[in-house]
Amino acid sequence: MLTMHADDAQRRRAWASGALGFVTKDAGGAALVAALRRALRGEPPPEAVAPAARAAAPDPGSTNPLTARETAVLAQVAEGRSNQAIARALGISDQTVKNHITALLRKLGVADRTQAVLLALRRGWIGLAPPAGG
Repeated sequence: MLTMHADDAQRRRAWASGALGFVTKDAGGAALVAALRRALRGEPPPEAVAPAARAAAPDPGSTNPLTARETAVLAQVAEGRSNQAIARALGISDQTVKNHITALLRKLGVADRTQAVLLALRRGWIGLAPPAGG
């Protein structure tokens, strides 16, 4: 997100909406390039880590904070698919899958894919397909 406002409320809204970076318009070129490179690698920006760590986990039964595409990616993860298989199934690039996974981990406040899947299953945001042949 490129913005002229650098207040905490604006940053929280950016992270909550799935921004992969946050740079003010007066940032130098080097800072902008560094933020873009971090986003392309799927890394959270340094300033996003602390707010995400402080954020309280959603209440059980809460509404799904993920976008429809993030939920679709997470459902594919729950089926045990690789990033490459997810990309093919959804018609998106491998990097886009990585970006969605990074965003959903941050939104859910979890450390890895397994925790994200368990949280989403427990809250009913995703389900599992029945086993083949049974």
